[in-house]
Amino acid sequence: MTERPQPRPGILEEMTLPEIEAFEPEIVVIPVGSTEPHGPHLPYGTDTFAARAAAEQGTVLANERGTPALCYPALAVGLNVNFGWPFALSMKVPTFTQLLTDLCEEIESWGVRRILLVNGHGGNTAAIQAFQRNWAHRGCAGMPGAEDHAFVCSVLRRSPRNSEVVRHPSNHGGEAETLEVLAVRPELVRTEKFDEFPFGEPALDILDNPRLHWVRPWHLHVPRGAGGETRDVRPEDADKLQALNAEWIADVICDLCSLPWSARYPYE
Repeated sequence: MTERPQPRPGILEEMTLPEIEAFEPEIVVIPVGSTEPHGPHLPYGTDTFAARAAAEQGTVLANERGTPALCYPALAVGLNVNFGWPFALSMKVPTFTQLLTDLCEEIESWGVRRILLVNGHGGNTAAIQAFQRNWAHRGCAGMPGAEDHAFVCSVLRRSPRNSEVVRHPSNHGGEAETLEVLAVRPELVRTEKFDEFPFGEPALDILDNPRLHWVRPWHLHVPRGAGGETRDVRPEDADKLQALNAEWIADVICDLCSLPWSARYPYE
């Protein structure tokens, strides 16, 4: 008889009511993903799969290290207003930030004072930061009542050490994302479609200046839905990259919980 997998500590979807009632998390982790094209070789769920895996595995590691952390279900719809392909799921920025606000207010109402958003999609980043700015209006550290307001931190899902594994950096659908999906949903990777996917270049050179910000039309930026070299992907690197991502998130969780909560958090 095949042994059934056991529920993982701190994964909300896998826990029962009595287990949750007995659990006192110091932090709640929310994976924030996206459903969008990732070329001919990766599924639409790439960003969500990767964010969920990093957040869940990081949460499990944090609990094993003695930090009680609770991981929420992944949010699978992000911000894709600049995609010209069918069924790239998106919501408007105010809807997105209100969703995060509602979730964080509910978490706060349960007495948790630390919240970590694990972001799996670059298009979400600016809106998450705008949400955090807006959240700070509710109460700032060191001010009256601050101890009742949760501290919200956001982090990108991928370890800063990913260059130890990834040889061909890409910002969409390249080697790194291919390895991440190979690690968690290998049956969804179309390995026969691996290629060197081209990037489109704007005709105005000034738009390459990092001091300028603009919203790229992604169907022109990556004409095939992905950009970068994938023909050289080594499947044996998938678990290595995923382990780095999980350790990174676990480190963030544990570090955020290493300082006792106070009205001045994260200052002593």
